[in-house]
Amino acid sequence: MNGAPRVSVIVPTWNGRTLLSECVEALRASIGPSFEVIVVDDASTDDTWEWLGRQTEPWLRRVRNSVNSGFARSMNAGFRAARGQWLVALNNDTRVRPEFLAELVRAAETGFDMAAPRVLLQARPELDSAGIIPLRDGGSIERGRDRPVAAPEYLGPAEVFGPSASACLYSRRLIEATGGFDEDFHAYFEDVDLAWRARHAGFRCTYWPAAIVEHHHSATWGRLSDRKLFLLERNRLWTLWKNYPFQWVAAEPFYRFVVAASTISGTSFGPEVEMGLKTMGMAHLGTVVLRADAAAWMGFGKMWRKRQQILGSTKLSKREVARWLG
Repeated sequence: MNGAPRVSVIVPTWNGRTLLSECVEALRASIGPSFEVIVVDDASTDDTWEWLGRQTEPWLRRVRNSVNSGFARSMNAGFRAARGQWLVALNNDTRVRPEFLAELVRAAETGFDMAAPRVLLQARPELDSAGIIPLRDGGSIERGRDRPVAAPEYLGPAEVFGPSASACLYSRRLIEATGGFDEDFHAYFEDVDLAWRARHAGFRCTYWPAAIVEHHHSATWGRLSDRKLFLLERNRLWTLWKNYPFQWVAAEPFYRFVVAASTISGTSFGPEVEMGLKTMGMAHLGTVVLRADAAAWMGFGKMWRKRQQILGSTKLSKREVARWLG
């Protein structure tokens, strides 16, 4: 490859060689002369590293973590190794369409520093993500999740709060300004937290439906596990404490009560909680949440110090926060 690439694609992976080989094979048709792919192996114990060593493509590079350190740290290692102006985060359980990378760059060049593609579920003809929607309790949902692929409201570009890190684009200047993902998060909500910090720093995100990628949702961690639910709950609180105006932080116990009441009554709950209730039961699910809350509070001081830095120089008005939180 002659000269520095314009676009760097970072693919973190852990014990997923089969998924990774499918991901890289799909990227071949999307790669141009000014692109590179950096695979960050998070101390896999399968044959991932050896397989990477056998690949001869000049656009494919490999980085290895000495110990398993999580998605956020792996992505940051890829960002540091990257040479491109545009940095594309891509899960190893994705398959991009040929036009994916070119369309993401086209989206960014319309004046945005984050771009969210149209992420389709591999298993069925439905959307996985069309950007993320932040919630009042620090959580988030995927915009368009489980809607038909051809749903008209997701066929045109639109400004969205931020992208899902399963597949998205960031500008180098955004990563340099924000420091990238918060490595304390390990995995989950690191993209929501980064979207908040990017918004506080004045950056914006576009949804670009012409950039299409298929995602095998939760292929690495599975749809449900104690560890996943633990990280989701702990990191939700950390996202809230770091990034939300104080009135939203103070209101979190109220929202928690509403969610708990609706869950107990069975009137309203999300897919993760629903699956948790079916497979774990209320008592076990509650135990996991309590452990996560305890861990979150142990990190409260660190998160509050980060909050002071973030909100001390924010460019995000309270009106803008209210707009995104609905």
